[in-house]
Amino acid sequence: MLMPKIKIIGFYPIETEVPVHLIELSIHGVQGTFKIGDITQEIPDQPPENWQCPYMERVFSASGDEVFADEYEGAKRSLRHLSVA
Repeated sequence: MLMPKIKIIGFYPIETEVPVHLIELSIHGVQGTFKIGDITQEIPDQPPENWQCPYMERVFSASGDEVFADEYEGAKRSLRHLSVA
């Protein structure tokens, strides 16, 4: 199976008490269901199940004009080209 191509479109800091960033991705060539939770940020000396992963994600059309799924529906959609924020 070919790996999808992921491009970072934007990286935006969000002003909160805890550092948070909005990362906007464009994902192309998805075969089957793309699991956004498989994108992780390693935490040294921690097992993978403790690594950081996206939350409160939204899945948009490739043009970014339409929300296809929110954080609860995202895992149910199977799209070949999508944008995620």
